[in-house]
Amino acid sequence: MASAAASMLSAAGRRLSRLSASTILWREVRGQHKLTIDGCVPSTKIPKDWSATSRTFEAGGYDWQIKYEPYGYGNSWSDKYISVELVYGGKKHTDPLHFTFSLLDNAGKPVPSVVVVSPPDLHEHLGYLLRKKQATDVTIDLGGETTYDVHGWLLAARSPAFEAELVAATKAKSGGRRRVEIKGIEPVVFEAMLHFVYTDELPEMVKEGDAVEMAKGLLAAAHRFDLERLKMMCEEMLCGRIDVNNVAGILVVAEECGCRELKEACVEFIAAPGNLKAVMETEGYEKMKAKCPTVLVEYFMKQLP
Repeated sequence: MASAAASMLSAAGRRLSRLSASTILWREVRGQHKLTIDGCVPSTKIPKDWSATSRTFEAGGYDWQIKYEPYGYGNSWSDKYISVELVYGGKKHTDPLHFTFSLLDNAGKPVPSVVVVSPPDLHEHLGYLLRKKQATDVTIDLGGETTYDVHGWLLAARSPAFEAELVAATKAKSGGRRRVEIKGIEPVVFEAMLHFVYTDELPEMVKEGDAVEMAKGLLAAAHRFDLERLKMMCEEMLCGRIDVNNVAGILVVAEECGCRELKEACVEFIAAPGNLKAVMETEGYEKMKAKCPTVLVEYFMKQLP
């Protein structure tokens, strides 16, 4: 019995030793083929159902061809587009396949998508409304000096402060127009602000001439009428234009409008070696000292070890 049992175990061991193993390995294979079509523009000399096929080429371990139809796919012929088709030239396969066609120009660079969405142009249309004064319903009286005809619905949508002004404004007896009087702002600054309200952009005149003075006035106007984006644009512009002669005036505006980053930039400039003495000799220093007394305290704090 012992001998028979040992014989059975030996046979089982031989059967177990004959077990096999295999591995499924995923690998990605890539390939490219460049096809040049000479004279691909549809011609009346070419029959509508004419097509051409490229030579056979290998990609990813398989044979392929590209079929070209100058009037589109199938029977839906058109001279507005062409058709290209990838044709498999071998036996049936089950491997997953992904392919794309890229159109290249004469220099070999990819051509943009056929459908190109144009950039937003709402600001251009609204700017046109501002220039042409069409369908305006509100008159802005700038301290009795200048008047502007504007669109109340747009100003109300852009500025909470303007919305409040328009709600409070009474309609004139003739024409049904509302009239709003605004004081304390120069016409050139107001015009620049109106341009921003309609187009969300700064006009070129802000960057011309004395850009610092224009930006300071526009910053104050933006703060007054709750135009936060315009306020930040002016703040950014002024941060890059600080010097000894204008830092005092910029700092006053920054303090009055609550522009923390602009104020910090001014303080850092004044704290630089030798700058405070130079600033003290400028015309704006006394006003800065009266309007921004904490600045000197901040300056001396920065000098402490």
